[in-house]
Amino acid sequence: MLCLALGLGVLGAIGFARMHRRHHGWHGGGCHGGGCHGGGCHGGHGHHHGGWRHRRARRWMLGRMFERIDASPAQERALVAELDQLEQRLRTARGNLTALRPTLAEALHADTLDATAAAGLEAGVDAAIADARAALFDSLRAIHGLLDPKQRATLAAMLGGAARGAGPYRV
Repeated sequence: MLCLALGLGVLGAIGFARMHRRHHGWHGGGCHGGGCHGGGCHGGHGHHHGGWRHRRARRWMLGRMFERIDASPAQERALVAELDQLEQRLRTARGNLTALRPTLAEALHADTLDATAAAGLEAGVDAAIADARAALFDSLRAIHGLLDPKQRATLAAMLGGAARGAGPYRV
């Protein structure tokens, strides 16, 4: 039952975030409150996930990380490919959760909760979580294999996991 509760929470959060983005635009404020940063509301400003602002921020963040860990160009390409694959696999897992929404709605609309419907929802949530977990750990193994010990130590320190307790800004 914990998995079902977790899945319902995730589905609710996805639905709320989607509703919020539709109402306020990706960056807040809506079309009339400055949420579109000037210009027309849907003029290609990248309000959806993967817009140009997201890509530019990601490139900057990864560039800083690559600089700090002293990654070679080959390592950079491999790491970017791995992170892209992880992002796609997580997007697929999220899509599988989103696909459960009609089933969830039917189960909630009924006078009593059907045990079969609840079991189907639980299985779908479990499968999506398992897919996300597998994607995360597959990528973690691949990234671990791409880095040398010094790079792994630097990255761990950046993430706040250094043995001496250094945070990301104290390395």
